[in-house]
Formats: sequence, C-alpha cells, structure tokens
Amino acid sequence: MASVSAETPASHGHSFSKKTFHKPTYCHSCTDMLWGLIQQGYICEVCNFVVHDRCLKAVVSPCSSIAASLIKNPVAHCWSEQVHQKRKFCNVCRKRLDDNLSIHCEICEYFVHIECQDFALADCKENATYFLGKDLAAVRHTHHWREGNLPSSSKCAVCKKGCCSAECLSGFRCEWCGMTLHAYCYKNIPQECTFGNLEPIYLPPHAVSIPRTEVPMEAIIGVQVRRKEVLAREYSCLFHDLTIRGIIAFYMDDLIIPSIDLQDGLSRLKLLKMASEHGLLFNWKKCQMLKSKVEYLEHIIESEKVTPSDEKTNAVKHFPKPTTDDGALSTKLFRPNRKTAINMSWLKREKRKVFLFFMQGEYKRLERVHEVSPTFFDNYTFRKLFQVVLTLYHIIPKRYYFIANSSQMKREKLFFSWSPLFQKSNISLSLQIVLVVPNIVPEKQFRKSKHKPSKLKKSRSISEEFSSDTRCRDNGEPAQCAHSRDPRSPKEKDDKERGDEEMIKVYDGNNSLRRRIFQVISVPRQATTEEVLTSALHAFHITKDPNNFYLTDLYATDETELCDPTPVLNLNRKEGKRPAVFLRFKNNNSGEVRVYPDKLQVSESFCTIPVTEKTTVADLINEALERFGLQNFNCDEYRCSEILLDRGVTERVLSWDEKPWEIVKQLGKDSIRQMELMRFYIQLKQDPHGPNLALFIGNLPPNLSERSYENMLIEFLGKENKFSSIGPIYYEFGSMVIIYEDSNKAVRALYTLRESKHEDKHLLVMLLPNVEPSMVPSGVQPLLIFVNLKSGGCQGPQLLSSFRKLLNPYQVFDLENGGPLPGLYVFRHIKDYKILVCGGDGTIGWVLQCLDNVGQDSECSSPACAIVPLGTGNDLARTLCWGSGYTGDEDPLDLLRDVIDAEEIRLDRWTVVYHPQETDVGTAQAVANAAGASSGEDNAQMFVMNNYFGLGVDADLCLDFHNAREENPNKFKSRLRNKGVYVTMGLRKMVKRKPCKDLHKEIRLEVDGKLVDLPQVEGIIILNILNWGSGANPWGPDTKEDQFHTPNHWDGMLEVVGVTGVMHLGQIQSGLRTGMRIAQGGHIRMNLNSDIPVQVDGEPWIMSPGEVMVLKSALKATMLKKTKGKMKRRNTESSMQLALQAAPPNEPDTETF
Repeated sequence: MASVSAETPASHGHSFSKKTFHKPTYCHSCTDMLWGLIQQGYICEVCNFVVHDRCLKAVVSPCSSIAASLIKNPVAHCWSEQVHQKRKFCNVCRKRLDDNLSIHCEICEYFVHIECQDFALADCKENATYFLGKDLAAVRHTHHWREGNLPSSSKCAVCKKGCCSAECLSGFRCEWCGMTLHAYCYKNIPQECTFGNLEPIYLPPHAVSIPRTEVPMEAIIGVQVRRKEVLAREYSCLFHDLTIRGIIAFYMDDLIIPSIDLQDGLSRLKLLKMASEHGLLFNWKKCQMLKSKVEYLEHIIESEKVTPSDEKTNAVKHFPKPTTDDGALSTKLFRPNRKTAINMSWLKREKRKVFLFFMQGEYKRLERVHEVSPTFFDNYTFRKLFQVVLTLYHIIPKRYYFIANSSQMKREKLFFSWSPLFQKSNISLSLQIVLVVPNIVPEKQFRKSKHKPSKLKKSRSISEEFSSDTRCRDNGEPAQCAHSRDPRSPKEKDDKERGDEEMIKVYDGNNSLRRRIFQVISVPRQATTEEVLTSALHAFHITKDPNNFYLTDLYATDETELCDPTPVLNLNRKEGKRPAVFLRFKNNNSGEVRVYPDKLQVSESFCTIPVTEKTTVADLINEALERFGLQNFNCDEYRCSEILLDRGVTERVLSWDEKPWEIVKQLGKDSIRQMELMRFYIQLKQDPHGPNLALFIGNLPPNLSERSYENMLIEFLGKENKFSSIGPIYYEFGSMVIIYEDSNKAVRALYTLRESKHEDKHLLVMLLPNVEPSMVPSGVQPLLIFVNLKSGGCQGPQLLSSFRKLLNPYQVFDLENGGPLPGLYVFRHIKDYKILVCGGDGTIGWVLQCLDNVGQDSECSSPACAIVPLGTGNDLARTLCWGSGYTGDEDPLDLLRDVIDAEEIRLDRWTVVYHPQETDVGTAQAVANAAGASSGEDNAQMFVMNNYFGLGVDADLCLDFHNAREENPNKFKSRLRNKGVYVTMGLRKMVKRKPCKDLHKEIRLEVDGKLVDLPQVEGIIILNILNWGSGANPWGPDTKEDQFHTPNHWDGMLEVVGVTGVMHLGQIQSGLRTGMRIAQGGHIRMNLNSDIPVQVDGEPWIMSPGEVMVLKSALKATMLKKTKGKMKRRNTESSMQLALQAAPPNEPDTETF
C-alpha cells in the first residue's frame, strides 16, 4: 500500500485472515499493540496490513492489489540511488527498511525495498496539469495522501494528538500541504487542498505544463539518477572480460530502417535515437587493457570532398587488431585491405552508429524467441547479413553487445531475442543477437589467461534505465522474494521442513520467463488447484475473478494445465530446481476494458466498455466519447493510448485499426501483472502544452553572433531537425533557447545535442516546462529556488531533495544544470515572484548578474531574493540576518516560512570600472575576462560589486586560497576546513616577505572628488555591507565623536578601511580591533602604479597599473531580510518603499552605470 485516493471505496480490497503473532505487533490503523496469546488480530495475505478486530470496520487504506486501479492519473516516481534507510517503512510490504537496500522517490515520500519495486504504485505528485482552456475559477485541488513515515513531531489535524508511529506504517500526510492525520480521522477532513502554510510561495500544478513526449521527468527537472556513467560502471565486469579476450569492434553505416512512409521512418529514427542515448556504451579512450591497436587509417576521400570525424578517428586507434590467422573468415568481419569500404562510417555526416562486440568463450544463452539454421549465413558478408536480418524482422538495432563462440558453431543454432523496451510497439523492436562467428583469440591462448569470465549481465531497456531488475531471478538456485517474506509461525515452518508444504515458482507470462523473474508461493502438498491459484494471484497482487485464470506446468512437455485432485504432487520437477508453473489468462472472445480521460473536461473518472475480438480502436474512441458526453465532438481530433503502469509509466499511441481486446489478450500471455496494470486513455491529438517546446542549450562559446550560433546548431542537428525559431540568447554566458513546434523534432534534437561536443565539452541541453501566468492565483508569489550543490560544506543535495518534496519540483533548479538562466526563463512571464538562493556570496552574485541580463525580457525585472547560506563566508547572508551558515539541523519547512515572512529591502550595487594603461591592455583584457568582467569602450573593464572591493594583503590572501581550491577542489568541501586553510595561509604570510608593503605609495585615492592622504597600510577594503571575512566588521561600531555617518547597505555610500598587515586582518576577524577608517563617499577613484592583487566579492586576480573607479550602479537589487520573531519590527531601517523615496547624499547622477 502506498497511498489513499480521495475515492477510496468502502471495500478496501484486503484479504484478511486471523493470525497468531509471536512478537510485539501493532495495529496499522490505531497504532496500538495487539494483545493476547493466540489470534490477536488480522493480517492481509497480500500487503501484510495488520489490524485489530475492533478496527476492522474502520480500515481506510486500500490493499496494494486494488490501489493501482484507484489512481486516475498515474505519474511515475523519480527513484533515488540504492541506500540504507533508517526508521522508515516500505510502502508496498509495510515492513522496515533498516536491514535491506531500498530506494525512495526524489519528489514525494515514497519508500520501497529494492525487491518490492515491481509492485510500487505510479502515484507520484502530478506537478504539471495545465491544459489549454482550463479555468482558474473551476480548479479544485485535492489532497494527495501518503501513508506512513511521518515526521516524529506530527500532530493530527483533526484530533490534535500525535499521529506518528515508529512501530508500523500508519497515519497519513498530504504531499502538497503537509497536513497529517490518523487513519481513523481520515474521513473527517475535507478533500480540497490549499497548499497549507506554503500557499503564498507555491507554484500551483495547474499553472505548469510539460510537453507530451517520452522524455522522463528526471531529464526535465534534472534528477539524473541513473546516468550513462553509472551504467558503464555496472557493466565493467563485462567490459573487462571482452577486452582480455580480444575484441573486434567497428561502426556500421547505411543501416536499413524499414518504413511505410516518411512519417513512419521518422518515428523509427526517433526510437533509434532513444536507443542510442540509453544503450550500452563503453568509453574506448579510457580503456587501458587493449593489447594491440589497429593501424591508423587515412580518412580523406578526395572524390567526396568531406572531412573526417576527429572523434571516430581517435576511437579507431583504440580498436584491437584481430588475432585470427584465418584470413578468409576474418575479412567477413574486418576488411583492412578495403579501406574505402570502411571509411564511409567515419565521415562527419554519418550520425548513426552501432557498436558490435565479438568475443571467444562461453556465453549465456539469451531469450529464445526464434531459431535460424547456421547455414543461413554461408553466402553473406557480416554487414550484408545484418542488413538482411534487420529487413526481414523489421528491427532497429540497439547499442548492445553481441557475443559468439566458434567452438559451438556446429551444434548451436542462432537465437534472436528482443529487449522488452519496445516489445508492445508495432513501430519497432530492440534486438539482442547471439551470433556464431570465427575465433578471435586462439583457444589455447585464452585458456592460459589468468582472468576468468564474469557472469554476463543483461542489458537494460530504456524503461529500465531509471530502475532496477530486482525481482526473483531464475539462476538455478532456490530463491525467495523479500517482499513475500515468510510470515508463518515456527510451528508452520516446522511443518514445511517436514515436507508438508511445497515452494513453487510462479511466472505470470512469457516475459517473466524470458527475464527469469518469478514469485515464490508456499502451499500445502495436498492443496487443491483453487488454493494454488488463489496463492498465485495474491503473489502478483491480482484481484480479478479467479475464473478468468488457470495454471499450467512449466516443465511439462505441452504446458499441461493443473487439475485436481493433487495438482502439487503431479508437477514435473527438474533436478536441483523447484517446481514451476505458469499463471495464464483464459482466451475469451470478449470482455470489458476501462477507458480513462486524459486532460479532458469530463466529470467521470473512467468508463467501462464491452469489447470483442472485432472491436477496433476507432470503435472504442467513439463509444468512450459518447459515454463521456463528448459525442458532439469530432472523433478525428482524439487518439487512444495504451498506458502501462509496470515499473513506471510507459505510453504507446494506438492506430485506429488495432483491436483493444487482442492487445489485452496478448498482454495477458506476456504478463498477467502488466495486463492488470494496463489502461486505455482517450486524449486530444493536439498537445495541451501548446505548439512551443523550448530547449535550453548551454556550454556554447560565449560572445558569438546570432548567425554563428544558428550555423553551429544546424551543423549539429542537420536540416531535418532544424528549430522553428530562436529564443533569447545569453551571449555573455554562451547559452540560448531554441523553440520547436513539432514535439518529435524537439526530442530528436534533445538527444542529438546531448551527444554533441564543442571543444571536447558536451553541450548542456534541457527541455523546459511552461508556466501559464494567468493560472497563478492573486496574492501568490511563487518562489524560484536555486541550489548550488558545490557551495561551502556541500549541503546542497539535502536541501535540493527537501525543497522538491515541499514545493513543486518545477520551481526548484540545480545550478549545475545551466545555472540560473533556465529557471529565470521559465518564470519570465510571472509578474511577481521571489527567489531563494542556496549558496555562498559568489552564488548570490551569479544569480543577480543573470537577473541583470534577463530583467528587460521578464515581467518581473527585480524579484526579491532570499538566501540560505551554504558558502564559507556568507557575509551578505549575515547582513540580511539569514545566519552565518546552514548547518543541516534547520527544518527546510522553517526556512520557507522565513522566506514568506521576510521583508523587502534595497541593496546598493556598485560598478567597478578599470582602465588599464596602454602598455598593459592585452594582459588586463585576459585577466579581466577570467575574472568575469564585461568590456566597455576604450578597453575599460567593468565589474559589479555587491559586498566589498579589496586591494592589497586581503586580496593576496584570497588569491592564494582561490588558487589552492582550483588545484584540488575535492579538499575544500567543508566550511570549517576552508576557514582553517585560510588561517594557515595567513600565518605563512606573516613570516614571509610582505608583497604589499608600502601599498599607500602605489595608490592615489580620491573620494567624491577630494584627494585622500593614505596612512601606511598594506591593504584597503571598500565596503558596501558591514560584514567582511566571515562576519567581521572592519568599520567598527558607531561613535558619537566620529565625523562619519552611520553606514548601512542602502544609503548610497561606501566605506574605505585600511589594514596594516596580516596580523591586523586576524585581529579584525577575531573582534580585537577594527580597521583604520579612511573615508566615506559615493564616488571613488584610484590610480594604481604597479601590479596589485585585488578581489571583488571574493573573486581575486592581479590588477595591472591603471585607473579604477567605483560608481553607483543603475542596476538595482531587491533583497529579502529575515525578520526576527513574528512581531512587526520597529521602523529603524529603511523599508522598500522608504528606501525608494529617499535619495542618498552625494550621489553623482551623471556617472551612474
């Protein structure tokens, strides 16, 4: 059981039976202990739900056997990596996760054992529900209840008592608003949800839409749980075996893609691209175990006037040389004497490639689907043969491995096997082939090898890339499913050991047999056929009428059906293996199917339609539209999709002449469980998302022209995948947005660009959601969250996961995926929103810099920014009362509440303009570009300053720390360690030669047009905020006899402070002394006579001689200051409105930048 629907029926679907518990057990409804000696309570035979006798009538949690049928709009989970969870319970088998590996959803609070994942419900939060024509006034958002695993401080919203249990899976929590309830209080709460305390900052799901494509949600929000590099590590043992045995690998070109017409061919090409993206891939460049290389081939073909692909040219250098002496056979695989026949596959214009792997040695037979005699290959070269196979079987190859053993050539046949990826699709199938080919390594040489072959792992399909194959495997050894752990008493176990019970493997179809996935049931040896069938149905969580199913003996010659009186004793047995049976669906000529509406404005959740073998999809659409009350609409505007809820959510659009009942029956043959979880959906052919699909592209070279960017992308994509238009271009960051009107083209472009490189760097490509601003309720300021995973103590991942669960994941962005620009583009049409930056001072400056670039194209040009301090210094966060650093002990929910209560203030920002001397223009240009400066007229460099500008010893120390972190960033992942390294470097500076001695002689300082005499200092700090160096105050407290004004961060003034050395810096940071107050003003000019280390907001570099001006910037920043307590603060500081009205003194309007 995972969740409770708002439409939970009176019949909960549990199969309760009395049970005697031999250890303390708790009721899953009231959480009280079950008392008594024998038969203390009831337990569900399917999902292990335990309940008191008195609570039996109050059960509201549906059994996992019917829970899937209660989900109206299935949404796949985004699974995490496998971890050990403490104090959590599995939402499927309801048992503890402590002792076993488990996974959880990154979007919601759903936890499962690895072995229970097959039965996980696809009921994650539906975070994007907008479609064209949706009315905000008619939107009614309901609670999304999740059972169990509540926080320890949870209180019931009805009875106000604690509802958390550490002993069992109990209680409910809404995934949207966080409301918690007892199970027995569930019916006393209204089902409408208003997002609770987070409503003022929540981006409502009905305002978000995502394109209707096969791109998984993980790829859109950036939760890349199982990346290709993870797969490469998983197959490392296979790679190891292949390399030590000698491999021939080459690219095939001119693949035949069978198609009916152009559109069909494009669909097949799209599937090929998906397979290429997620297929098995080895990085040849990193392989150190290849003993020999092929000769370098010339790839320039004069007649074709084409250039070679550098990537493929480098890759071919690492191909091993064939070691067989049989030249006649070898030429069928690799033709070194006919270079022109091979060269065509290395041309840049060739985009599609397939890896083939051949190895000598034993291989594990794959799925036996079709047999062909070895004589079939006698008259074909290998390439021609493969093309014939593709044409005959209408198969698009996938980048999987191909294994062969010549020693078995005479006695083995060829076996074809299909990956389950597109098994149900009539468009294409994915292929794995075991081919008989000549020896690559001589038999004797291989036997002398010290390496032993590892057990081969089966390649995964795309649908399995973000999950794991973890059900019971048929490896010839006894196995037991962990989620079917034996709940019997010791006496019952003793009876089983004496031979009174039989363990039987149950396969629910042909697919489970091919994949060697089964469930184990335990039944008495004298059990009837009905009892065995009931146990098998319970094992697969199937609740349909048992009369529609039957069992057959797997090991029987003709798959004999089980019959009374002794079906268990009559089972055939193989030595060393348990008896096994097939669970089969009866071949009826008619039946009923459920049809669900997909984003259609109808009141019914589904309708049940009788179908026969002659009923077509067109008939089903017409009947469904009539039952939904849409008979006046043109049925040509709708389409029918087949949705599978097995291991996620997969969709296939049906053609009008397909027969739904035949689909159901075929699915029943392949897998009863999949048939149970299959649905038909009626949806509009036009994508509700609209015609505009936006792709964000990063890692492009900066500061090129629009035409240059366009030509570069067309070179990567080809003219057939060209975009419809170009969106905003962020020249300074080397990023842009392209728009597509065709979703198929957009997906092809997404995968093509992800494989593309520029200057040995992969392009960053993201498919962006769309936010409809008219669907954001009035009074709601959605919070846009940016998280820097690398800041300070690297606490970003924890916050990222928490915020995705508390809010809409489409309003939470990982800065590693394109920086702030994708999020700012998504929110560009929202008139009023807030920003929360989780990072250090550098991250905040990065976000503000991006806001400066996109502000003119956005409805909200200056959103207010709050801070979660994750950096080392966090001086701006200290100034705005957000604390000295996030420790991990704070509740993320409290952080969001603080953002809601925070007040808006203004932060002065300044422009540092640097004019280098003419002799140093080239050097200054290079250094300034590295520091992130923008160029102006007359070779001037401009920097935006938010916090402070340091020259001399302070910047020199900062530069040393920066260089050390650049050399070894892995050593700087702790905030405390970073500060320790800073102190160590300062101590070294004290005993070495002082590089900034007599700094006052190298700088001429003017403040507001007046020359200032500098005292003897080694460093100068120009302050915009009063916090510097991790919370120190160089300016010091205010004194009455001082001639300076009391400083703050909105007064339009800068404070100039001097330091006499490293010792003085340490004393300032420890609070023993303050800096030397030099000046205060709104316009600063300095002339530098020599190379001086400088830093702006923590970004250090060496500045050459020249002129530096610090001017008031025209770029405004609205910040959020954390309020202390719930009481309204006193009017001691400028509020946002007062700050805008007050004009700071000495502000030079003519020199504003």
